[in-house]
Amino acid sequence: MRRKGEHKNDLSTAFLEFSADRHVQLRRRVCNSATFVGTKIAGTGGALAATFGCILPSCIIVTCIARLYLKYRNLALLQGILNSLRPAVVALIASAGISILITAFWGSQAAVALANTNWLLVAIFAVCVVLLQKFKMNPIWVMVLAGVIKTVVSLIVNVF
Repeated sequence: MRRKGEHKNDLSTAFLEFSADRHVQLRRRVCNSATFVGTKIAGTGGALAATFGCILPSCIIVTCIARLYLKYRNLALLQGILNSLRPAVVALIASAGISILITAFWGSQAAVALANTNWLLVAIFAVCVVLLQKFKMNPIWVMVLAGVIKTVVSLIVNVF
Protein backbone atom coordinates (compact mmCIF):
# COMPACT_ATOMS: atom_id res chain seq x y z
CA MET A 1 0.00 0.00 0.00
CA ARG A 2 1.31 3.45 -0.91
CA ARG A 3 1.88 6.08 1.69
CA LYS A 4 0.57 9.59 1.22
CA GLY A 5 2.75 11.49 -1.26
CA GLU A 6 4.60 8.37 -2.45
CA HIS A 7 2.60 8.19 -5.68
CA LYS A 8 3.52 11.78 -6.53
CA ASN A 9 7.24 11.03 -6.06
CA ASP A 10 6.96 7.97 -8.30
CA LEU A 11 5.24 10.07 -10.97
CA SER A 12 7.81 12.86 -10.66
CA THR A 13 10.68 10.41 -10.98
CA ALA A 14 9.02 8.66 -13.90
CA PHE A 15 8.40 11.97 -15.64
CA LEU A 16 12.01 13.10 -15.18
CA GLU A 17 13.34 9.79 -16.45
CA PHE A 18 10.95 9.89 -19.41
CA SER A 19 11.88 13.49 -20.20
CA ALA A 20 15.62 12.83 -20.07
CA ASP A 21 15.27 9.66 -22.13
CA ARG A 22 13.03 11.44 -24.63
CA HIS A 23 15.68 14.11 -25.29
CA VAL A 24 18.41 11.51 -25.80
CA GLN A 25 16.16 9.41 -28.02
CA LEU A 26 15.05 12.47 -30.00
CA ARG A 27 18.64 13.47 -30.79
CA ARG A 28 19.44 9.90 -31.80
CA ARG A 29 16.33 9.67 -33.99
CA VAL A 30 17.09 12.98 -35.68
CA CYS A 31 20.62 11.86 -36.58
CA ASN A 32 19.42 8.42 -37.71
CA SER A 33 16.65 9.97 -39.81
CA ALA A 34 19.05 12.45 -41.37
CA THR A 35 21.47 9.65 -42.23
CA PHE A 36 18.66 7.52 -43.68
CA VAL A 37 17.28 10.35 -45.83
CA GLY A 38 20.79 11.32 -46.96
CA THR A 39 21.45 7.72 -48.00
CA LYS A 40 18.19 7.50 -49.96
CA ILE A 41 18.76 10.80 -51.75
CA ALA A 42 22.51 10.75 -52.48
CA GLY A 43 24.00 7.46 -51.26
CA THR A 44 26.99 7.37 -48.93
CA GLY A 45 27.97 10.98 -49.61
CA GLY A 46 24.46 12.13 -48.79
CA ALA A 47 24.50 10.10 -45.58
CA LEU A 48 27.79 11.69 -44.53
CA ALA A 49 26.59 15.19 -45.45
CA ALA A 50 23.31 14.75 -43.58
CA THR A 51 25.02 13.30 -40.50
CA PHE A 52 27.60 16.11 -40.41
CA GLY A 53 24.77 18.60 -40.92
CA CYS A 54 23.08 17.17 -37.87
CA ILE A 55 26.18 17.12 -35.67
CA LEU A 56 28.18 20.12 -36.91
CA PRO A 57 25.98 22.95 -35.49
CA SER A 58 26.44 21.64 -31.93
CA CYS A 59 30.20 21.39 -32.46
CA ILE A 60 30.36 24.94 -33.81
CA ILE A 61 28.33 26.35 -30.90
CA VAL A 62 30.47 24.56 -28.30
CA THR A 63 33.66 25.75 -30.03
CA CYS A 64 32.41 29.35 -30.03
CA ILE A 65 31.51 29.16 -26.34
CA ALA A 66 34.94 27.69 -25.57
CA ARG A 67 36.67 30.51 -27.46
CA LEU A 68 34.58 33.10 -25.63
CA TYR A 69 35.49 31.47 -22.34
CA LEU A 70 39.20 31.51 -23.20
CA LYS A 71 38.94 35.19 -24.14
CA TYR A 72 37.02 36.28 -21.03
CA ARG A 73 38.03 33.68 -18.44
CA ASN A 74 39.78 36.25 -16.24
CA LEU A 75 36.70 38.48 -16.09
CA ALA A 76 35.47 38.72 -12.49
CA LEU A 77 31.80 38.58 -13.51
CA LEU A 78 32.30 35.35 -15.49
CA GLN A 79 34.25 33.78 -12.64
CA GLY A 80 31.48 34.76 -10.24
CA ILE A 81 28.86 33.14 -12.45
CA LEU A 82 30.91 29.96 -12.88
CA ASN A 83 31.65 29.77 -9.14
CA SER A 84 27.95 30.08 -8.36
CA LEU A 85 27.11 27.31 -10.86
CA ARG A 86 29.74 24.90 -9.52
CA PRO A 87 27.65 23.58 -6.57
CA ALA A 88 24.68 22.97 -8.87
CA VAL A 89 26.84 21.03 -11.33
CA VAL A 90 28.33 18.94 -8.52
CA ALA A 91 24.82 18.25 -7.18
CA LEU A 92 23.58 17.17 -10.63
CA ILE A 93 26.53 14.82 -11.12
CA ALA A 94 26.10 13.39 -7.61
CA SER A 95 22.37 12.93 -8.19
CA ALA A 96 23.01 11.04 -11.43
CA GLY A 97 25.63 8.87 -9.72
CA ILE A 98 23.35 8.04 -6.81
CA SER A 99 20.50 7.26 -9.20
CA ILE A 100 22.71 4.86 -11.18
CA LEU A 101 23.98 3.28 -7.96
CA ILE A 102 20.45 2.71 -6.63
CA THR A 103 19.35 1.23 -9.96
CA ALA A 104 22.38 -1.08 -10.04
CA PHE A 105 22.08 -2.29 -6.45
CA TRP A 106 18.29 -2.53 -6.12
CA GLY A 107 16.86 -2.40 -9.66
CA SER A 108 14.64 0.24 -11.19
CA GLN A 109 11.36 -0.99 -9.70
CA ALA A 110 12.50 -2.53 -6.42
CA ALA A 111 12.38 -0.73 -3.11
CA VAL A 112 15.69 0.00 -1.42
CA ALA A 113 15.83 -2.85 1.07
CA LEU A 114 18.47 -5.29 2.25
CA ALA A 115 16.50 -8.23 0.84
CA ASN A 116 16.44 -6.70 -2.66
CA THR A 117 20.17 -5.93 -2.82
CA ASN A 118 22.23 -7.29 -5.71
CA TRP A 119 25.29 -8.29 -3.68
CA LEU A 120 27.37 -9.17 -6.74
CA LEU A 121 27.16 -5.59 -7.99
CA VAL A 122 27.87 -4.24 -4.50
CA ALA A 123 31.04 -6.39 -4.38
CA ILE A 124 32.12 -5.27 -7.86
CA PHE A 125 31.53 -1.65 -6.82
CA ALA A 126 33.62 -2.11 -3.66
CA VAL A 127 36.46 -3.69 -5.65
CA CYS A 128 36.33 -0.80 -8.12
CA VAL A 129 36.44 1.81 -5.34
CA VAL A 130 39.49 0.11 -3.81
CA LEU A 131 41.22 -0.09 -7.20
CA LEU A 132 40.55 3.58 -7.87
CA GLN A 133 41.37 4.95 -4.41
CA LYS A 134 44.13 2.73 -3.09
CA PHE A 135 45.90 1.61 -6.26
CA LYS A 136 45.11 4.73 -8.37
CA MET A 137 44.18 2.52 -11.32
CA ASN A 138 43.02 4.12 -14.59
CA PRO A 139 39.20 4.54 -14.47
CA ILE A 140 38.79 3.18 -18.00
CA TRP A 141 40.55 -0.06 -17.05
CA VAL A 142 38.48 -0.27 -13.86
CA MET A 143 35.27 -0.04 -15.91
CA VAL A 144 36.53 -2.69 -18.33
CA LEU A 145 37.50 -4.93 -15.42
CA ALA A 146 34.07 -4.46 -13.80
CA GLY A 147 32.40 -5.49 -17.06
CA VAL A 148 34.65 -8.53 -17.39
CA ILE A 149 33.99 -9.59 -13.77
CA LYS A 150 30.22 -9.26 -14.23
CA THR A 151 30.33 -11.20 -17.51
CA VAL A 152 32.46 -14.00 -16.09
CA VAL A 153 30.31 -14.35 -12.97
CA SER A 154 27.12 -14.34 -15.06
CA LEU A 155 28.54 -17.05 -17.34
CA ILE A 156 29.56 -19.17 -14.35
CA VAL A 157 26.14 -18.76 -12.71
CA ASN A 158 24.30 -19.60 -15.94
CA VAL A 159 26.44 -22.70 -16.62
CA PHE A 160 26.05 -24.15 -13.13
